Amino acid sequence: MKLIHSVLMVFGCSALTFASGAATADGNRSARRMEINIPMADGVQLSTEVFLPRKKGKFPAVLVRTPYGKTAEEWMGRAFNLFGIAVVLQDVRGKYGSGGEFYPFINERSDGLTTLRWIRKQSWSNGNITGWGGSYLGYTQWAVSDSLDFLAPLLTGANLYDFAYPDSLFSLYTAFTWGFMNASQTTNSVPPEKLAASMKILPLSAADDSAVKDIQFINDWLLHEKYDSYWQSMNFRGIAKSPFISIAGWQDIFLRAQIADFQASILNGNPGSRLIIGPWCHGSQGEKNEYGGVKKTGKPSLVFKYTKNYIKGKPVRLKSPFKDTRYNLFILERNEYVGSGTWPPQETSIKPFYLGPSWQVSETRFTGSGELSYEYSP
Repeated sequence: MKLIHSVLMVFGCSALTFASGAATADGNRSARRMEINIPMADGVQLSTEVFLPRKKGKFPAVLVRTPYGKTAEEWMGRAFNLFGIAVVLQDVRGKYGSGGEFYPFINERSDGLTTLRWIRKQSWSNGNITGWGGSYLGYTQWAVSDSLDFLAPLLTGANLYDFAYPDSLFSLYTAFTWGFMNASQTTNSVPPEKLAASMKILPLSAADDSAVKDIQFINDWLLHEKYDSYWQSMNFRGIAKSPFISIAGWQDIFLRAQIADFQASILNGNPGSRLIIGPWCHGSQGEKNEYGGVKKTGKPSLVFKYTKNYIKGKPVRLKSPFKDTRYNLFILERNEYVGSGTWPPQETSIKPFYLGPSWQVSETRFTGSGELSYEYSP
């Protein structure tokens, strides 16, 4: 339930609805909440919620931009507000309350920079802004990472070609499925059997028509099979100028991209950044696991305390079960983290394996030539 006072104020071209203290789950009135439409450079207005601490003054801010509905992130407004930090939640262009057409990723830099400028002009802002969020929310951080003061990307990537074409092959599992689910103003639920059937249709550019509708961005993804200027325009790997904490998972779809993002940023001068690779995946795990519980694995939510401390100028150290090192790797066979200042860790040994002509795998390179084939039928 939202507690909103219908007080209408005008800020330039933006209509603002002011909520005088949204109630928290425990009934405490800990925040001042505002709803506003922020105009972008082309006049499209993006639906935004602002949570301000109850006390007056200038505050650092956390920015969250999402295609999944900003109301799902309202807990953050109340949580960060308790520590004197403002929170700005925004539906990206074409999603939920925001205007315009949704075309994934392509507008996130320009819209994000416009939103950052708006925040820094506000009377309650001290100019310091941190990014926050995972997956798509993480990408919106990378897109403006040269203009943020701190980042907290979780299970995400800065180069979208890695998302659509892992190993240079178009991904039905990630790109197609995600595109089908998110092509409309809200998030859709496509029946699994309909989704599976559509993936057997060739050409792939016709598959979306049968499952959902003709989706322009999926057609474009298929047209741009190679890493060309289309994908280059959405690649923000290595542009971050500020420290960040990056949370990755061994079973996550973005793992290799996230490692590459981190290494690129380190090369560009981010000595204070941290990368944690835990036993996590992009969602809930389908198989039961025995990693020793959160006392062994820690929680991805550790990023909240780490980010809060950084924003408030307090010491930022990774505590048990993590190591306070640049790289933290959870060793699955040992159920514990090891720390390293380099990648790969100095103790790492690389062992290549070779595929043979009769489906063998060996540590020894096969001599001669052979052929492997399989029948593909949609």
